[in-house]
Amino acid sequence: MRVSEEPVPRNLTATVVGSTSVRVAWKPPKDIEQIGSKYLIVVRNATCMVKVMVMKTEYILTNMNPSSTYIVTIHATDQLEMPFRAAASISVKMTITVVNVVGDLTASQVNDTTIRVSWTKPSPADNYRDEYHITVYGEGYKKTYTTKETWIIAGGLDTSSVFNITVQGVWSNGTVVPNVATTHLRKPSLGDLLVPRDFTGALLNCTTVRLSWKAPITSQPWGDQYLLVVYNNTYNKSYKLEQTEKIITDLQPSSIYNFTLQAVDKNGKPFRPLAFMSAQTSYCDVPMPMQVTAMILNSNTIRVKWMAPTTSQPWGNRYLLTINNNTYTKSYKVLTTEATISNLQPSSVYNFTLQTLDTSDKPFPAKVFGSVQMPASAVPVPEKVTASIMDGKNLRVRWQPPTNSSKCGDKYQVIVRNKTYQDKKMVTKPEYIISNLNPSSFYNVTVQATDKAGNPFPASASITVKLSANDVPVPKPRDFTASIVNSTTIHVSWQKPLPADKFKDEYHITIYGEGYKKTLTTKDTVITISGLDTSSIYNITVQGFLANGKIVPDVAHTTLQKPSSGLPVPRDFTAIVRTSTSVRMTWTRPTPLTNFLNQYYVTVYGDSYVKRFMFRSTKEVIYGVQPCTITKITIQAVWTNGTVVPAVATTTVQNLPADKLVPTDLGAEPMTSSSVRLAWKPPCQTTNLSNQYLVTVYDGTHNKTYKVDKRQLNITDLEPLTIYNFTVQAIGKDGVPVSSAAFDSTRTLPHG
Repeated sequence: MRVSEEPVPRNLTATVVGSTSVRVAWKPPKDIEQIGSKYLIVVRNATCMVKVMVMKTEYILTNMNPSSTYIVTIHATDQLEMPFRAAASISVKMTITVVNVVGDLTASQVNDTTIRVSWTKPSPADNYRDEYHITVYGEGYKKTYTTKETWIIAGGLDTSSVFNITVQGVWSNGTVVPNVATTHLRKPSLGDLLVPRDFTGALLNCTTVRLSWKAPITSQPWGDQYLLVVYNNTYNKSYKLEQTEKIITDLQPSSIYNFTLQAVDKNGKPFRPLAFMSAQTSYCDVPMPMQVTAMILNSNTIRVKWMAPTTSQPWGNRYLLTINNNTYTKSYKVLTTEATISNLQPSSVYNFTLQTLDTSDKPFPAKVFGSVQMPASAVPVPEKVTASIMDGKNLRVRWQPPTNSSKCGDKYQVIVRNKTYQDKKMVTKPEYIISNLNPSSFYNVTVQATDKAGNPFPASASITVKLSANDVPVPKPRDFTASIVNSTTIHVSWQKPLPADKFKDEYHITIYGEGYKKTLTTKDTVITISGLDTSSIYNITVQGFLANGKIVPDVAHTTLQKPSSGLPVPRDFTAIVRTSTSVRMTWTRPTPLTNFLNQYYVTVYGDSYVKRFMFRSTKEVIYGVQPCTITKITIQAVWTNGTVVPAVATTTVQNLPADKLVPTDLGAEPMTSSSVRLAWKPPCQTTNLSNQYLVTVYDGTHNKTYKVDKRQLNITDLEPLTIYNFTVQAIGKDGVPVSSAAFDSTRTLPHG
C-alpha cells in the first residue's frame, strides 16, 4: 500500500490555551475500516521530542517552552495499535505572555460522580474579580461552572471519562482573562481502594485546623497507620499517625492549604490512593464560627452545627449560612448555632459556607466551608426517635423501623457520644437503654438501620438529650402534640405536669424552623400560632414553671404532625371550642373537586371514648365532648366511588371547664367583607347575673369591647379576609363581668 492511501486524521487544529499549553484537535480519517482505537501524537522542536498515545480526538499539551516553535503530527493506528506512516501535521508558535492565570490548580476525585477543584487567585489580586469560569472536559461532553470562591465541588459527572479541567479568571473590569490554567484529574488507583473515608476539616481558629476521618473498609492487611501531608506554595509538612484525627497548628492566617491522607502498609509504605481536601484559614481579626459540622438526617435533610466565635471584636451575634451546588443556592440568617436544611435532592453534593455578621448585619469576609453528599432517597432511615430519661444516669431511646424496610436487616446501630465519650452498639429491637451516663451532660444519639449483611446505611436519625443532675427528672408537660392548621398556622396542646399544685399555669413554647427560632409564653395549655412557614418547622418544645416561678429545665418536645404525603385531605381544617361540651369545625374541600364527594368522615378521640360522624357540609358543630379535656379530631375525604381516603387531617382542642355562668351556643357568622354577626344564648344559671354582656373583638394586635343588653350584635368596620376572635362574658348584678367567657372565631369575606 502506498503512503498516500493510508488513513490520515483530518481537520487538525492547534490552539494556544496558555503560555505553556496547546490544545490540538482533529477528526478521524475518512477510511475508518483500517484504523484501531488510538492515535499517536508526536511533538518536537529543536531540542526535544515527545510521543503520546491517546484514544480521543483531542489532547492538551502542557509544559511547553514559551517563545518556542513546535511541530505536532498525528498518526492513526491500525488494529494492532501500530501507527501508519502517513500523518497530519501542524506547526505551533508559543508566545511569551504575562502570567495572568490562577495558581495552584488541582483537581481530585471525590467519588464516581464528583470531583473537587481548587486554585488561588491570580496576582496582583487587585487586578482581578472574585469570579472564575471552570470547564470540565469529558469524553463526548463539556460542562462549565461559574463561582466566586477559589474552589468548587462538581457533581453529576462520569469521572472515569474526565480528561481535562481548565479555570479562567476575570479582570476587574469584567472581561474574562483569555489565558486558562489547566490540570488533569487525580484519580484513585483501581482495585481494592484502601483509602481513608470521610476526610473532613474544621477551622478551630485563624491558625488552627482540625482534621478527622474514618478507617478504610478493606479485606487486605495494612499497617493501621496514616500519612498526612499538609502543603501549599511555601509550606510542606508530613505526619505519620495512628489515630483518626489531627489538629494542625501554627498555620498562616488567610492562606489556602492542601491536605492529602494515605493509608500505610505494614512496612510503613503509603498506598497510592489518597484522600484530598483543601481549606482556607481565616483572617485573625474576624470572628469565625468554630467546630462546624454537618449531619445527614435523611436523604433530603442536613443539620449544620457550630460553636460561636471567641473574640473581643464587636459582631452581630448572627450568622449567614449559604447552601449551594450547580443548580441550587439558598442563604439563611441564623440566630442560633445550628440550622436544619430540608428539601435537598437525594444523591446530590451540596457545599455550605458559614460567616458571622457584623453589627450592621453584613457578613465578614472570612468563611468556613464544607460539603456533604446526600444519600440516595431509597436509603432507609429509622423514624420517630424519642429519648426518655429513666433516672439521672439511664436513658431509654426508642424508634420506629424505616418505612421502606424491604432492604433492611434485623439490626440497628446505635451511637452515643458527647465531648468526652463515645459508644457504639448493635441491637435487634427498636429500643436501647443507655446506662451509667454522666448527670448534667448533653448526649447525642444516632440510630442507623442496617442492610441484610449487617452493614449500617449511611443516613441516620438523631436526637440530643441533656441528663438532669437530679436522681428523678422534673415532670414535664404531658400529652404534647402539634398539628398543622394551614400553611402558616399550627395548633399546639399539652396537659399540665403532675402533681398539678407544684406548677404554675404558665408555659414557655419554642418553635424551631429553618434559620429561625420563635418563642412564646402562655397561661393556657393550648395555643394556635400563626405567621409561620410550617414546611420549615422541625421541632417544637414546651417548658413548665414551678410554683415558685422558676422555669423547669427539662422540656417536652414534639415534631409537627403533617398531613399524609401523597394523598389528599380536607384543607384548612380548624376546630374551635364553643362551650364546655361543643366544638365548631370548619374546612375546605380537597382538590380537584371532581375527584371527591361532598362527604366527610370525622372521628373524635376523648379520654375514654371515640365518636364517629359523617357530614355533608364543610362547617359543623359536634356536641357531647367532655369538659376540661384535650380532644383530638381527624377528618377524611371520600373518593367519588364512595371509598374513604386513608389520609387524615388532624387537629386538637382543649375543651372548656363546665361553667354554668358562660353564655352558650356562641356563633360568629361573617356577613360581608367588613361585618360579622354574633349571636348567643344565656348561661344555664342566671340568678346573680344581669341582662348585659361584655363582647370583646380582637385580631391579634387590636381589640375593642362592647357592652350590650341583647344576645346578638352586628360588628362593622372590620378588615376584609381577616381572622377575628370574639369573647362574650355575662355581667353580674354588681356590674362586674364573669371571669369565664364564651369564645368563637371567624374570617371576614373578601371584597365584593
